[in-house]
Amino acid sequence: MGLKEAFGNRIKSLRRQRGLTQDALAFRAERAVDTISLIERGVNWPNAETVEKLAEALGATINELFDDLPVASTDDGEDQLAVGRDMLKQLDDKDLALALVMLNALLQKKQ
Repeated sequence: MGLKEAFGNRIKSLRRQRGLTQDALAFRAERAVDTISLIERGVNWPNAETVEKLAEALGATINELFDDLPVASTDDGEDQLAVGRDMLKQLDDKDLALALVMLNALLQKKQ
């Protein structure tokens, strides 16, 4: 299972634990039901703002959304650090701040 699928399963699990339907979560997170469905199925990866909205709507921290998720790896020889740097350069200040929170959550998981 990839990271997107694991994240989607985490969102679905938290939603169900809180007794919410996809409709209710979508309303609380100010997102379309289709967006929630695509995230939960691991088809789409949410942007930083959506991650924040999901955490808020689920009454969870961002760390809880990412806690114990598998660390993604590639076998194609691509330098993951370089790929990560390129991705971070494309973010605006708000999304970069959230990305740093997410990275911190992953680092705390390793300790």
